[in-house]
Amino acid sequence: MVPPLPSTREELQQAVARTTRWARRCAERWSGPGALFGIVQGGVHRPLREESAGRTADLGFDGLAIGGIAELQIEGIEPAELLVFDLA
Repeated sequence: MVPPLPSTREELQQAVARTTRWARRCAERWSGPGALFGIVQGGVHRPLREESAGRTADLGFDGLAIGGIAELQIEGIEPAELLVFDLA
């Protein structure tokens, strides 16, 4: 479960770790058909979103989806400010 905003950095960090564990299990068991996308989390904390994006990308998903965009907009945050990452 991803905590609602506003949440503390610690709560969001725990959620990122939990999401990463779930993503790893999904990636290990996935056999198709179709594509499997990992979800990037991290709330309003750019460093957590970057960490989540990197960890999720490392799992070899077909693509990444960005979690929490509607929640960011409700909080008055421009999602693009938190969602541009260098995964190279």
